[in-house]
Amino acid sequence: MSGLLFVDVNCVAERLQFLVKPRDASLAAGSDVTIACSASAGASLSWRRVGVAVLPDHVTWSEDGRLRMRGVRRSDAGLYVCTASSADHSQTIDATIRIDVTGDYVIIIIIIVIVVWFVLEWTLPFPRATSMQKAC
Repeated sequence: MSGLLFVDVNCVAERLQFLVKPRDASLAAGSDVTIACSASAGASLSWRRVGVAVLPDHVTWSEDGRLRMRGVRRSDAGLYVCTASSADHSQTIDATIRIDVTGDYVIIIIIIVIVVWFVLEWTLPFPRATSMQKAC
């Protein structure tokens, strides 16, 4: 025995590697986004959101690894996981989606200013013009 080890290279499974890794994203509410994920070795790809059994109708994924979100909502924020699977094993990679609600705060501030103006306009004793005229 010579101590040589022969390996049949046809039996060695190619290791899954992510070719395109999804990135964390901060999105404006109401925007559309596509997040890409791809893997080597002819892996099948799927997406899921941690803590959610079924993705809402406006969030879809395709077998080529694209996660599409149309008209994102505040409730879409969270951790999304791309899974690459082959006959031998699977591997995951994740991306965190944040929804920017700065625009919501601006609208709330505008509404508060209008309400305060209205209250002050009608409660403070400012002289007001009247439509009553003296008869001649």
